[in-house]
Amino acid sequence: MAQSYAARSQAEQPRTNRHEDECPVESTQLLPLLGDEYVIEILRTIGEAAAPAREIAEEVGVSRATVYRRLDRLEEAGLVQASMLYNPDGHHKQQYEVAVDRVHLDIGDGSLEVSELA
Repeated sequence: MAQSYAARSQAEQPRTNRHEDECPVESTQLLPLLGDEYVIEILRTIGEAAAPAREIAEEVGVSRATVYRRLDRLEEAGLVQASMLYNPDGHHKQQYEVAVDRVHLDIGDGSLEVSELA
C-alpha cells in the first residue's frame, strides 16, 4: 500500500503550511464529492467571490437546504471555508469561499490517495 501523505511529507520536504502538514480528506470522500453536479456549481459560484448560502442557492438554482448540505460536506473536506459577514445594520450572515486552489491525487501501488490540498 502507498505510504501516507504525512509520512512522505516529513521525509521528502520541510513543512511550510497546514496543507503540507495534513490532508484532511480521503480520496474515497473527495472523489464522490467532486462528482456531484451541485458541488461543482457551488464551487464555480464561490470560486470568483465569497457568497452567503442564499445567494449561492439562487445562482445555482437549488434549495438552500441542498446548498447547506453540500457546503457542510465541502467544509468538512477542507475545500470551502466559512466566515462571518457583519452588516452595519447589525445583521450578520455566514459567507463561504473556496479554501484551496488545487487538489493533488497520487495514483500508484493500486491506490488512489489525496496528497495535497493547496
